[in-house]
Amino acid sequence: MKGRRKKLIISLIVILVCCAAAVAAGSFVFRISEVRFIGNGNVPSEELLHRSGIRLGETNVFMLDKQAVTLLIESGGDVTVRSIERRFPSTVVIVVTERVECAQIQMAPGQFLSIDSEGRMMKVYAQDPGLLRVMGVGELTVYVDGTIESADARKYEDMRAVLSALEQAELLKHVTAVDVSDSYGVKLETDWTYQVNLGMAEKLASKLTDLSGIAEILASEGKNGGTINMSVGGKYTYDPAG
Repeated sequence: MKGRRKKLIISLIVILVCCAAAVAAGSFVFRISEVRFIGNGNVPSEELLHRSGIRLGETNVFMLDKQAVTLLIESGGDVTVRSIERRFPSTVVIVVTERVECAQIQMAPGQFLSIDSEGRMMKVYAQDPGLLRVMGVGELTVYVDGTIESADARKYEDMRAVLSALEQAELLKHVTAVDVSDSYGVKLETDWTYQVNLGMAEKLASKLTDLSGIAEILASEGKNGGTINMSVGGKYTYDPAG
């Protein structure tokens, strides 16, 4: 008898919760009245809101489809959505990162593909756009959503790792080319006149943290050109002959 009563009580609680949720879903209180965008600078919040499909005063915060909103916002190709947070009763906070061209890959004569630091396509140019050049990444397939697939996945991941690390170290402005044709000897060309052998694309943060300081030391010693070898972690050697 007690068991049946307990089941009945649980069933009633479930029904009440479902009813409360249904009431909340239709309530004016939970209709989104504000969407805050964080991380956008060049792309106006108004444009992102329009693109998101969220209708102020109409879309219910409980019914918000985060995946759909993410796809709609990213469809413009200029931002990446990092997070979407509901703040009850009627606010949504969306954190984005603006995508910026940082490198180029020459696909064919007269066809240059610009990419961001995550290796996603940005634009296609008929002439050299003057961005950092990526070489040796292998044969590429470009999809409509901007993602890129390489016939050699490792080289593509090496490229992404190096570009991301260069961005984090604020060194993109000093690097003119990245060559990932040899996964055991990823190379950089720089505006310091030096080439750099990073070795494998690992422990890049520590390697790149020291790079600008090493270049300054070599320049102060009157050493120009040649190769800085950073393939051994924590050490570097300099070969003036390159």
